[in-house]
Amino acid sequence: MGDLKVVIGGIFSRSERVYSNTSQTIGNAVVTWLFRISVLALAINILHYNGGTFLFVDYAKMVGVVAVVYILQTLIVRLVGWVFISPKQMTIAMEQYYHLRMLACCALYPVLLVGANWPNTIVMKILCACVLLLFSVALIWKGAQLFYTKLASITYILIYFITLEIIPLFAVYTSRLFI
Repeated sequence: MGDLKVVIGGIFSRSERVYSNTSQTIGNAVVTWLFRISVLALAINILHYNGGTFLFVDYAKMVGVVAVVYILQTLIVRLVGWVFISPKQMTIAMEQYYHLRMLACCALYPVLLVGANWPNTIVMKILCACVLLLFSVALIWKGAQLFYTKLASITYILIYFITLEIIPLFAVYTSRLFI
């Protein structure tokens, strides 16, 4: 519960402190990555579900697509961050980004569990979309807090958000049509 309080408090604080649990083991990192990937893949499957049977093969393909997008996103963010911001800011930004994404997946998970029983309801689709929208707003808010130094930095934040958050999410969502 203490980690959750630190994560939520970190969203709204302007301080540039790094979270206390930065020494994450490789096993913990793998588990959190798998959790985030599988939750987003399940959310996309539920958003696209129109009735019929659930095929695990389709879900596995979606997990693969989401994993590739996450890996590419991480590599691009690190490359762009290495070019444009200091290593200290990059560490802070990546930790807060991962914590926000984990918080969004933890909020999305109960919705998906309920959605597994009533998958074709519009309420589940709206709840999933609302959680993803709240994550996006929190991400923009935190990015503005960390990187706002002048008016040009807002343009940089918006371009980042569109190219590394919205376009990949749209690509993953539309890839579901081909699976």
